[in-house]
Amino acid sequence: MQLSVVALTFLLVVILPSHLTHAGFQTDWDKPFLFECPLGQVLNKIYSVHSNRREDRRWKFSCADGPGDCVLNDCHWTDYVNNWDAPMNFMCPTDYVVAGLQSYHDNRKEDRLFKFKCCSHEGNHEKITCLNEVSRSPYE
Repeated sequence: MQLSVVALTFLLVVILPSHLTHAGFQTDWDKPFLFECPLGQVLNKIYSVHSNRREDRRWKFSCADGPGDCVLNDCHWTDYVNNWDAPMNFMCPTDYVVAGLQSYHDNRKEDRLFKFKCCSHEGNHEKITCLNEVSRSPYE
């Protein structure tokens, strides 16, 4: 009995603080990541937080069903779409939507490269336009 109390205390002390520091984020500092939406869903939200000390970002993603009776097919991964220390401006081809992304972080360059999963869609649906305004320091 006493051994199980010690083991439980150890788990709470070691695991709980680690869990709390990463609450809600699906990626970790300086690590590669791969995120894919479930079958039939598209990426609908991306949120990130930057750390000046680590010179990296942690990310949260969410997915939603495609609009209307949208059917996704013909999915493919791009090659890396950006270069080190350069702006990134990427869109999937016309009539394709983003259904995943992956990234690699280089500690020497303190930057990330990105690939996207693009899927064609068909069915009765409305065109959706996304506008994102990002405010960031030129030093990030």
